[in-house]
Amino acid sequence: NNCNRISIKPLTSLSTDSIKRIFMLIEFIFLILTPIASAFGIVSNLLVIIVVQMNSKELKENHYKYMWVNSLINVFYLVIQPFNLISECQQFDGWFCSSVRKFLFSQYFKIIFVEYVSNFLRLLSNFTYAGFSINRSSLIGQDHSKLTIYVSNLSIKKYLLRIFLPCMGLSVVKVFKRMPNIDKPEHLYPLLFMTYLLLNDKKIPFCFILFFTLLNDFINSFFFLIVNLVIDVNLVIKMKKTILERSLKFEGMLKNSR
Repeated sequence: NNCNRISIKPLTSLSTDSIKRIFMLIEFIFLILTPIASAFGIVSNLLVIIVVQMNSKELKENHYKYMWVNSLINVFYLVIQPFNLISECQQFDGWFCSSVRKFLFSQYFKIIFVEYVSNFLRLLSNFTYAGFSINRSSLIGQDHSKLTIYVSNLSIKKYLLRIFLPCMGLSVVKVFKRMPNIDKPEHLYPLLFMTYLLLNDKKIPFCFILFFTLLNDFINSFFFLIVNLVIDVNLVIKMKKTILERSLKFEGMLKNSR
């Protein structure tokens, strides 16, 4: 009887408006944290650049150059992210809505820099981090794969030349993600280009753009996550093997000395 008198409202009993407000609050918190997280990332990456640069004579290994380049790319990427707020507006009467989001400058900034340049820099960052991991792995042990030998023998300039154009080409699809909104005040600023294609029954361009967008997002997130995880696991295995070989060799030397 006492339990029946206690009234607890589960999440499913909340009204639709209350649920919208909760999600808007979460979205607002993430929007506010964007400049803070970007500033923290910029500072930490600048520290890496400064430390590597100041100790360039001692840190001659190839992977330190990859670390320096990767941090520099990250700085450029993180500088762009806070400016994304100029074109953001929460739907359903949220707490945050940029007053300049309707200007063409803001819309083109989002299309060119937030969509295309950011994606290009993110691809470069992923590739350079993979190069850093492979070069670091090449320093441990003696049995290396052909890919590890090939990448470790490349200079950082040659490596960048090989990945620069593919990253630029794969990121082009992001330019077609959005289009300027000039005369549709009831829609987003800028418009989603694929929504425009669907509304105008243009299925072939829609499928083409959708395929390369999914491919880009897959490579930029899941693919590099798996690649770096495999490299790190392989690095741990090689370190354990190298330590075991050295300990056995040291024990053999001790026995021979007796």
